[in-house]
Amino acid sequence: MYVVTFYSFKGGVGRTFSLVNVGAELAQTGRKVLLVDFDLEAPGITTFDLLKPPKPQMGLVEYVANFSAQRASPDVRDYVYEVPGIGQDSGRLWIMPSGRGDEAFRHQLASINWQALYGAGDGYLMMEDLKGQWQQAFEPDYVLIDSRTGYTDIQGICTRQLPDAVVILFFPNAQNLAGLKAVVSDIRTETQRTREHPIDLVFVMSNVPDLDDEDQILHRQINAFRKELRYDQEDAVIHRYDSLALLNQTIFTRERPNSRLAKEYKQLKERTVLQNVEDRETIIHHLRQMLRRPYRLTAPRHSLRRVTREFGESWDQILERHAKDPEILYLMSQMRRQEGRLPESVNLLSRLIDAGEVSARILLGRAELLLQLNEQKAAADDLRRVLELPSSTGFELGRLVRLVQSLDDGNVQRAILDSLPRSRAFEGLDTQDQEYVATSLLEKRSSLPVAVALFQMVLADASIAVQEHDRYRRQLASAYIGLGQFKDAIRTISPVPLEPDSLSPVMAFHYAMALWGDTGTRDERYFRRALATAEDQKPPAGYPAFYQRQAIALWAVGEASVAMESLSRAMGWDEFLRPEWSYWRYLITPRPEFLNDCQTIARLIAGDSIFPPMFKSRVGPDEGSQSASEAKRTRTENRGG
Repeated sequence: MYVVTFYSFKGGVGRTFSLVNVGAELAQTGRKVLLVDFDLEAPGITTFDLLKPPKPQMGLVEYVANFSAQRASPDVRDYVYEVPGIGQDSGRLWIMPSGRGDEAFRHQLASINWQALYGAGDGYLMMEDLKGQWQQAFEPDYVLIDSRTGYTDIQGICTRQLPDAVVILFFPNAQNLAGLKAVVSDIRTETQRTREHPIDLVFVMSNVPDLDDEDQILHRQINAFRKELRYDQEDAVIHRYDSLALLNQTIFTRERPNSRLAKEYKQLKERTVLQNVEDRETIIHHLRQMLRRPYRLTAPRHSLRRVTREFGESWDQILERHAKDPEILYLMSQMRRQEGRLPESVNLLSRLIDAGEVSARILLGRAELLLQLNEQKAAADDLRRVLELPSSTGFELGRLVRLVQSLDDGNVQRAILDSLPRSRAFEGLDTQDQEYVATSLLEKRSSLPVAVALFQMVLADASIAVQEHDRYRRQLASAYIGLGQFKDAIRTISPVPLEPDSLSPVMAFHYAMALWGDTGTRDERYFRRALATAEDQKPPAGYPAFYQRQAIALWAVGEASVAMESLSRAMGWDEFLRPEWSYWRYLITPRPEFLNDCQTIARLIAGDSIFPPMFKSRVGPDEGSQSASEAKRTRTENRGG
């Protein structure tokens, strides 16, 4: 149970309106909420049509009066009623009103002597017992208290004794600032004197006109509030909202959820929830923030210290409380992984899987951890299970491909990848996601046969557009070239010979490379066509593969010096550490390998007789990195001289 008091020093800032809208939104998002009207002289919660009791209902005033008469705590259930139909999922909403509002109520209110009640020590115990009864009778996630304005005895109860947090609403003028300085100081003093955990303060600027501030009036007032009340930034801003619906006491978060005002109340709700370390949203938020280090947390610094301390001291309690929450268990497993506690991370994911939460994300996460723990067989089993899930995404199957390629056993690798094209997971993808998965197989030559099978499946889809069909055909041809299947690449580009001008520059380059690999001769016409990219169509220098391709084509047509200039551009972008497509080996390569390929191309341009590694019949054991003479010498040495 998390108790939040809504307080304003002056009226007219929409305090009750904010409380009701936040309470309704909490109930609509599955929380159990109790609204308590402590504004005894001017109660407002029950003036909303939706929140009115079905019949006159006793409330706080009658509760206190009966306590004073009996010297014993009444049963709180007699003073609370439920609002039906407002909560969703497990959400519920109860109200403890100020009282009936009749003549007897007014008489009882006038007879309450708060100073005497607290002077005798009974008042404090009464309120603590009331708080305990709220918890026992209703088990609410949140109790929202509507406090009186100004300096009052009730204000002290509401802002210092009962709450875990106080939402302070104010209009940014001098009168509000002067009054709030003392109230905020009292709350902070109470925190230092009697509280194990600080009372969280949520500063909300409310009823603010949405006007140009050319003279910096609002700016100066805001800075004054921040300086005097010692906070960095407002936690929420509720702008003035001109609507006749306000006269009808409309609950905007329920009845007009897309309005600007409703969105601001929802932001206030989210900000209030972020203080409560028992709330699911709070735990998820803070776990995600902790997984992004370094990070800036939107909650106050003392709240961060509180959350991290409680996570450190009560990890098991959080696990117990959220034992069936897939998102929290997953994030906690990621936390353990980040801390290097891999077996604990695996155990958390296993709990999810054993509970029936079998998803590609969870299975892939566990497989990756098992690989780090060198549990290869168990990791492979998880990867096979992913292929059985039709709900897997293209990104997840791309991740699966990379994990499979890291398995030690080549036979297991091939078996899993060979089953990919006809798996439920792949068949459940749309064409674009299927292309993404196929492209992820272009990183290893051993995976290219599967890439070929996937691109063939994608091309078999009669519904794809002509432009997409050309792109998939180009990628299939690339995979064939990477495998050294040059005739297949040529047939993929065109089953009949084509003139160079009928091909795009990229496809002309592929055609030239396939002809070179198949016949052993370079057809300069196609390489020259590959250079035909217009200047305004060239990609920026951040695409090194383009300049690598240009360098090869320029060498092929005899322009060695210009080829070296283009190659220098391909090699000159060290900050691009992402994998790059290499036109030398026809694979996606890590940046260091891409640079090595460029250095090999530089030797080619300089006159060495070397060939791309997929030209198997023309290269030595080093797959293209040796000159012909070096390869011959190596073969001679291997035969014993």
